[in-house]
Amino acid sequence: MVLHTTAAGSTFGVGAGIALVLALLLGGLLFRTNFTTMGLGGGTWQSSLRLGVTIGGTAALAGGVLILGGALLARRLGIELASFTPAANEAWGPLLWRAVLLLWVDTAIPEELAFRGALLLTLDAPSSPNQSCPSYRQAWLQVCRAGFRPAVLASSVAFAAWHLVVVLQDGETDPVTIASKLLVIAGGGVLFGGLRLASGNLLAPVVGHWLFDLVAMVAARAAVAL
Repeated sequence: MVLHTTAAGSTFGVGAGIALVLALLLGGLLFRTNFTTMGLGGGTWQSSLRLGVTIGGTAALAGGVLILGGALLARRLGIELASFTPAANEAWGPLLWRAVLLLWVDTAIPEELAFRGALLLTLDAPSSPNQSCPSYRQAWLQVCRAGFRPAVLASSVAFAAWHLVVVLQDGETDPVTIASKLLVIAGGGVLFGGLRLASGNLLAPVVGHWLFDLVAMVAARAAVAL
């Protein structure tokens, strides 16, 4: 039996996401994990949501502009772009269904709980964040400082390695393209790890992760439709 997963999502992907979340929570109970330091508590949820939307949203918009701008520049130069993600060829209806709803279940929540929750706690127990409400500039400084802690960098490498199978499943064979994708994914891991430590819980990286993937998928599809 072959399981096909597309940009529109799959029952298998949703089931795997739910199973991963349940397994991590059960493991936390069995090993008497402090769920606050794992990211399921701590900080203030209002501040975390603000960080996720502002910082994650800015990064997502920048990524979307790069995708669309790169596609327009390539077209102007007469360069034919290969389809670098299944999202580029997905119909708008299924694509938006996945981007708006399913990404929470099969990507954002399980991956953040795994990499910025359980793994980050294993590598280095996060310290308490600054409880003040920082300005936009101060928020970026907090996220950048937190993002370059050794534990965040290590978890980001693991995050990129986790996506190697997905990148290969997309049909990529060029080593440079594969390495470039993994580097972008690792960079996302640094951002999400910084959001996790700066906010004190997982809401900020979950929201930032969702926004980043949503905008990237929509931008890739729009680039084809231009």
